[in-house]
Amino acid sequence: MDISSFVVENKITIKNVKTDRNPNILDFEGDHWKSTIKMNGKQLTIPFSKGYGHNGKEPTIDEVLECLVLDAQSVLNYDECEFIDEYGYDCREGRKIYKECEKSNESLKKLFGDLYTVLMNDVEF
Repeated sequence: MDISSFVVENKITIKNVKTDRNPNILDFEGDHWKSTIKMNGKQLTIPFSKGYGHNGKEPTIDEVLECLVLDAQSVLNYDECEFIDEYGYDCREGRKIYKECEKSNESLKKLFGDLYTVLMNDVEF
């Protein structure tokens, strides 16, 4: 199933509020957003950034979910040391990013419940 069908079928919505920074990536130049994903009375709010080349265009639900899923899959596929090596981070920065990816994974589990496995394994981006 493609992501757009998954979003429509499960009545997933997103609301974005522009912010001046992303607390997770301090040295990134671009547009920053606080994105809130809602489904079945539950919600997940995360910072999200896009480069200036997007001309201030708000993130879509597809873009935000794809990033969250890729982050979650990275911690499912690698332990912390493998993650740091695979993505070329120094130890301090890599640990921080790995922990954020773990938090994202747990947040996805809480938001999607039984649909988490479908999102992680069966949805195409």
